Amino acid sequence: MARPRKISNEDVLSRVIPVFWKNGLAGTSLGQLEEATDINRSSLYATFCSKEQLFVSALEHYVSSAPAQFLLQKQPYGWQNIEQFLLAAPFNNPAFTGCFIINSTREVAVLPAAALEIVRDFRGTVIEQILMNIPVQENAGVMAEIIWSFLVEACLEANDRLEPQGWQARVTSLLRFIRPSDSQ
Repeated sequence: MARPRKISNEDVLSRVIPVFWKNGLAGTSLGQLEEATDINRSSLYATFCSKEQLFVSALEHYVSSAPAQFLLQKQPYGWQNIEQFLLAAPFNNPAFTGCFIINSTREVAVLPAAALEIVRDFRGTVIEQILMNIPVQENAGVMAEIIWSFLVEACLEANDRLEPQGWQARVTSLLRFIRPSDSQ
């Protein structure tokens, strides 16, 4: 009898993220997850309890390793970090464009409470990080919300047809519009 293969939970999560990213929680079947991981459903359930918990764990894993958000943490803080973040975020994964967390917002009505909390926390964290990079000014909170909304639209568009060169021109235009003239 063949010995069962050992696969780490991290490897399982890395394998299921692309499936959930493409199909969402509701559109992903257990068969697709079994195929992606080479693990049968009883083993998946033994480790993650449910498809929903596997999805939550995949979101947590993604948040802990999403590289674009770390661009907002570079010192010195400033508009250059926001620009680099906006340019990188929709294209930060070699397998998929967009953002797994932002894609997940399309399913707000069916997300488990824990997943919804991760999505909301991610949004709040990124907006806080954007704010850290905006020099103190009266409308910094509004600017951060506009930048977040711009990013969300780009990540959703990246699922279809966002081109890096066109995106770069749009980022340049947004920043030219939103930055005070004395910080350009």
